[in-house]
Amino acid sequence: SGVFSGLGGPLGFGGSVAIETLPVDDLPKFWPRALKANARNWVAENLSGGMVRSLDMRVELKHDHPSGGLSLSKLHGAFRYEGMGVRFQRQLPAITKVAGFATFSERDLRFTLENGDLEGVALIRGRVDILEFDKPLQRIEIEAQLAGKMTDLLTVIDRKPLGFARRLGVNPLAVGGTAEVTIRSAFVLLNNV
Repeated sequence: SGVFSGLGGPLGFGGSVAIETLPVDDLPKFWPRALKANARNWVAENLSGGMVRSLDMRVELKHDHPSGGLSLSKLHGAFRYEGMGVRFQRQLPAITKVAGFATFSERDLRFTLENGDLEGVALIRGRVDILEFDKPLQRIEIEAQLAGKMTDLLTVIDRKPLGFARRLGVNPLAVGGTAEVTIRSAFVLLNNV
């Protein structure tokens, strides 16, 4: 639903959208290609499967004097998701069966990961924050807290390009016990990331 304003003067629009269920794979279909393309491409390439539940969005558009059209002035919303896959980097396996919630605005998109699975290692919690929509290049911050058998954890963090166990001279198959590990990564979103 929405309302146009300014007939006879500067045109504007304010409205809301509510979607009960939407496949995660369809999120990019609702994200205009020209609007923060690097962030949109990361979402399209690294989030898959699962369902968005209870998406609620508010949007405001205002008259853009140079183009004569409407431009985005305000956007915010939230949704829950379940069964989603999240791949942090191309070379790494996806965390699967991820559930959590996300918030978004004209400045950022923030995913709170409540649980998931990474090749038998449990995702306890995490976050994926795509930031700085107001700048030419967006930044992403990722954090994942994992728990499980040491062998499984070390095998995951030893994958290329990370190679953490090898750098420490540890053979993942020669270690026993359980542990919790927090992985953090941050980078600028470029078309080739």
